[in-house]
Amino acid sequence: MHQKLPISLILLVSFLLSVIVLPIEAKPTIAVILPETERNFHIVSDMRLAIEQSYMRFNESDAPEFDIEFHNNYADTDSTTAVTNRLCSRPEIVTILGGFPSSCAQITATLAHNASIPYLIISASDDTLTRTESNHVFRIAPPSTDYNDGLVSWAISIAGARRNIAIIYENHPRSEEVVADLMRDMRRRWRGAVARHSFEPGEEDFSGLIEALEDDKPTLVWIIGWLSDTARFMRQCRGGDWTPIAFVAGTAGIVSNKMVSISEGASDYLFAPMVWWPKVTYPFSYEFVKEFNFARDYDPEYHAAEAYATMQVLLEAVSKCDVIDRFELYHALDEIDIYTVVGRVRFEDYRGFTNQNRMTTIAMQLQGQQWKSVWPLKYAETNYIYPAPDWNERENTEYRQKGPNWLPLLFVIAFGLLLLFGKWKRDQMPKELDE
Repeated sequence: MHQKLPISLILLVSFLLSVIVLPIEAKPTIAVILPETERNFHIVSDMRLAIEQSYMRFNESDAPEFDIEFHNNYADTDSTTAVTNRLCSRPEIVTILGGFPSSCAQITATLAHNASIPYLIISASDDTLTRTESNHVFRIAPPSTDYNDGLVSWAISIAGARRNIAIIYENHPRSEEVVADLMRDMRRRWRGAVARHSFEPGEEDFSGLIEALEDDKPTLVWIIGWLSDTARFMRQCRGGDWTPIAFVAGTAGIVSNKMVSISEGASDYLFAPMVWWPKVTYPFSYEFVKEFNFARDYDPEYHAAEAYATMQVLLEAVSKCDVIDRFELYHALDEIDIYTVVGRVRFEDYRGFTNQNRMTTIAMQLQGQQWKSVWPLKYAETNYIYPAPDWNERENTEYRQKGPNWLPLLFVIAFGLLLLFGKWKRDQMPKELDE
């Protein structure tokens, strides 16, 4: 014989079931950590816009849904640790995107790896970020030691690998690392002699170095140093009337209007590296620049382009996932191979790097006080000028390009006509009086 449950107990259970709210599974979320400080406001604002524009353009209507959150680490390592730990503890966070500075990116990389969360680095250049055994860290931006790859490709293809070159560099660990990487490239691919000379940061007098270069007789001079030192060296080369066939600056940050200004015209025909340039002809690049320019009224720079490309990569990875979670996204990123606004993106293991995109850096040249992309040729906006003219030829060339100044001549002609008119008027006055 079965006992009947009291009606009051049945009603109580029914009531409890009606008021208990079952937990709702959170939507997969992409976290973006950026240094939203006053100093970085312009760059970070552009990166956020680029991410949003890329999402709106490439997110397919039938693609799995996810949320995007932006977090501020204030460019501070302690804040980065706190923000990243919070994100790693939330199961709905399926991947983290991050940017500069490299010190903050390194912290997020370590914590994300420990939590098995894919971490996609947008813009941070320190080599150590992907020179690690952490297989959950992926980087789209090139490491700093790869900045010269486009220039090396140009030099081998155009100047010729059997030419003699000289590398001058500031006596600083950062520059020495770039030189070491450049020398590794030279040993593999260069056949000519390579001379090296160092100088102190902030060097005021390059005369001794220029004399040493005159003895070396290099075809190319590769300059690794700060913008101000590079500009000062170029001015003193002009003052000493010495020039190789071409000058090549191998440091990021040289391509700027400031270089044009403080070099006082001496840096024309200088080659320099750039991660990305608005006028390169990568797929979707024209559309991106046009859309960004419409929103901002100026062209995007490389941080924004890398942010745009990062979202292109992420959306492609999401489209390959059956379920959007950390495990699926990790494997989708590991197999990614896609053309973006910064060129082809795929993550490779090479030369001690892990999951590093081998971005093709751009060789730029200053022509007529304007920076132009000149290499690789298939993406360049104009042709390179090589060999560079001698200093005295540059002055003549600039004069011919500007054309003659007609204003003084026109002034003389106008003044002469005025005198003739005055003389004619004086001659007419007696006749008028006689009448």
